[in-house]
Amino acid sequence: MNDLSYARLEAKLEQLVAELRTDMRLARIDAAFEGFEARMTRKFFLYFAAQGATTAAIIIGLVKLLLP
Repeated sequence: MNDLSYARLEAKLEQLVAELRTDMRLARIDAAFEGFEARMTRKFFLYFAAQGATTAAIIIGLVKLLLP
């Protein structure tokens, strides 16, 4: 009976260790993506702000050119 209990305990511990390792890997991946997401959000904002400013400047320039 002790051997059976020991085998169950060992199997359960192996399962818990595997789950813990998986959770730790996922936490590391989540942290990496969180930083990536913040950087990409900033870059997209700057890109679209620059595109908006360029488009506005072109429209203003064309309106001034076409209207006397």
